[in-house]
Amino acid sequence: MSNIWSLIYETDAAGGHVAGRLSGFRDAVLAGADVKVIYSPRSSVWWSRNLSSVYVTHPGGTTIHIAGTYMEAADTNPTQSGISFADDPFALEYHIYNTTGVRVVVKFDYQTRNLIANNTNIVSMKWYVKDFEPVFMP
Repeated sequence: MSNIWSLIYETDAAGGHVAGRLSGFRDAVLAGADVKVIYSPRSSVWWSRNLSSVYVTHPGGTTIHIAGTYMEAADTNPTQSGISFADDPFALEYHIYNTTGVRVVVKFDYQTRNLIANNTNIVSMKWYVKDFEPVFMP
């Protein structure tokens, strides 16, 4: 196994298709490829997440939707030297991403586990798979 990540699907800031094919992405997921999403909630910021689980609807059909989850991201803020925890005590975030550009984030207070935020937005996304060679048919 290598450590090569290949771009397999991309959406713009409105959730529109930019590159790749959902059928190739579906094939990669069904073959067990690791999946990563890189997304941009603002034009000056990009985040990368290795997804812990990926869900494919209608794996044999023509309408394909793919979603993935990322668990336990610490809520952070940018600083002059990089990033730091956003609050003290900090919050934990749980993310869901899908191939229509929708990102859902739920935040909980780390100590009390009380819900702090539940947000849904559409962002630019680039989906990557590891150790899978996409085959693009005309």
